[in-house]
Amino acid sequence: MAAGGCRMRQLSAEPDAGRRRGSGGTSVRRKPMARRQAAALRMGGLALGGIAVFGLLAALWTSGTLTAAGRGIHGAVMSLTVAAGFSVQEVLVEGRRSVDGGAIMAALGVGRGDPIFDLDPDAAQAKLLDIPWIKSASVERRLPDTVFVRIEERVPLALWQSNQSFSLIDREGHVLPVPSLADYPDLPMVVGGDAAGTAAVLIDALSKTPDIARRIRSAMRVGGRRWDLMLDNHVTVKLPDGDVAAALARLDEAQRKDSVLDRDIVAVDLRLGDRMVIQLTPAAAAQRAPSKDKT
Repeated sequence: MAAGGCRMRQLSAEPDAGRRRGSGGTSVRRKPMARRQAAALRMGGLALGGIAVFGLLAALWTSGTLTAAGRGIHGAVMSLTVAAGFSVQEVLVEGRRSVDGGAIMAALGVGRGDPIFDLDPDAAQAKLLDIPWIKSASVERRLPDTVFVRIEERVPLALWQSNQSFSLIDREGHVLPVPSLADYPDLPMVVGGDAAGTAAVLIDALSKTPDIARRIRSAMRVGGRRWDLMLDNHVTVKLPDGDVAAALARLDEAQRKDSVLDRDIVAVDLRLGDRMVIQLTPAAAAQRAPSKDKT
């Protein structure tokens, strides 16, 4: 377990293994002493190879043939580094929980035995950020043979209904693809075209009134400005377009003192500042209406 509770996982560096195994397999590890000795020998070999390569590059540069021979030179240099032991043998990933290991390996574009210097960390980072579940990513070469990836995954916040379409979203409103939304039964449902981008403020406010939050079945965006909360007993709570947290705090206090939400009511209107307007059911309203004397 890495610092901060992030998971460190070792993915297979085989080109297709990560896709087959999902969370990844294991790659070959050398014994620590043998690995250090091998690394020292590689560094010496790389130094000798580097001298020869730089001499070749200088000769080609002065002759004006470097551009034409560029592709061949690149291949020759990479072959020399592989011969010196600088090839990918391990891919370590920190922070992965939900992202498929095969998707990470595909974004990196490396397999076991590939030249580690052929990996472009910036390009790999850009491809990782194209994966919807990844919020941030960094890629490092750890010589002689390890690629280290650190990712921060997006955290599911709510289920979002827009028209007849249902999606999983994070707090920034990004849609997170999943095989089944049934795997997230405890997340709140927000409804409306602009609900995804504004849900985080509402859910943060609800986190301060957990007794109210646990009774909500859905939250509907109204007019692009405010929310209506649909409760488990079919009561509608109409929130203001201003300080939602303060309105919820007043409702929470009224519920604790008077169980206002458990009465025979249809709606609670919190849009009028410090006032709370209660709408009774037709039956309750009829009972409270003054009786008329019959003539």
